[in-house]
Amino acid sequence: MKKTSVTFKYALFQAAYWASSVLVYGYTRVFLMNYGCSATAAGVVLAIGSLAAAFLQPLLGAFMHRRSLSLRAVLSAITSLGMLCALIMLTKLSGPTVAVFFTLLAVMMNSSMGFLNASGFALQKDGETLNFSAARAVGSVSYALMSKLMSSLSSTNGMLACEISCAAALTVLALTLLPKHDREQEITESVTKKEKGREFFLRNRDYILMLIGQTLIFFMHHIVTAFLFDITEYCGGTEAQMGTAISVGALAEMPGMLLAGRFMKKRSPARLLQVSAIMYCVRTLLFLLFPSMGMLYAYEIMQMITFSFLIPVFPVFVEQYVTPGDRLRCQTLNTGTSAAAGFLGFLLGGMLVDAYGAFVTLRIAFFVCVPGAFLLFFFAGRAARTPRKA
Repeated sequence: MKKTSVTFKYALFQAAYWASSVLVYGYTRVFLMNYGCSATAAGVVLAIGSLAAAFLQPLLGAFMHRRSLSLRAVLSAITSLGMLCALIMLTKLSGPTVAVFFTLLAVMMNSSMGFLNASGFALQKDGETLNFSAARAVGSVSYALMSKLMSSLSSTNGMLACEISCAAALTVLALTLLPKHDREQEITESVTKKEKGREFFLRNRDYILMLIGQTLIFFMHHIVTAFLFDITEYCGGTEAQMGTAISVGALAEMPGMLLAGRFMKKRSPARLLQVSAIMYCVRTLLFLLFPSMGMLYAYEIMQMITFSFLIPVFPVFVEQYVTPGDRLRCQTLNTGTSAAAGFLGFLLGGMLVDAYGAFVTLRIAFFVCVPGAFLLFFFAGRAARTPRKA
């Protein structure tokens, strides 16, 4: 019974989080366009949200330690602020004012993700039987369903209905309580602990180079996510078809994450990272060669063996191949590099889309992704040939 209870509660929180995040991660471009904002402006909003969250997370961690606050309390506070921003945007505001509150919402959503993941790993270290991959897969299904709902609502009732949906999901998120555990103090102490950078780098050189590779891959990933509307338009599609593409990609993540969880019980997680690195390049190259809505749907289906392998596998890789004293810091670096990729992808992506269009932007992103895929493939392969540390 305990296993069912813990996994169910954590899956519920994942579902509420990813449902509430659709407006930020999937519909920023469309939403802000309704207020007269360009692709560059949308990119700046998302870039600020990503960068601010990268700085805010360690500050909140230190604050938690000083005040002896729980992860649940911090997460509830963050999501409540996000809910407030969403509710304020329901009122009649000017374009620049909406952009400000949308940026704050993006900061809240990006900040809560790191604490949500940290809580999951803390539960596992407490001895709780939590199926992290399954819980995260529930989040993907929730994202897919909310995306489809927003697509239908926006085509019939405009973006106001999407804002209401986001505010409702954030309300559920703020009211949902994570399972209680005893490692919260240890998390904050470990995250705020300072170490010499050179010694840390030498111990974890291969992992850091893998993170650089992941950052370059995610540069392209964030561009596609943020400016999928422009890519859809290039293919002759509509906003409704963009919503369908988002739903297809999110639904494809579920079997991929479940498959990754089963695979890692028998084989090295590094092999899945290698597959993901190759397939990120393959699916983008195929789309660039044959751009169409059909290929865009195929591109999203391949989330099953790209994004779905990176997200649950990298944290497991850290637990198995990084020395125990460095693991929490490496997990934090993983979140930080994703934020850095988001900042660069959102900011430069918006400028490139306005200047050269979506297709040229995707080509540039592809050429950035290729060396990143090589780094991840090569150094993950080296790791797979070394003994595990756990």
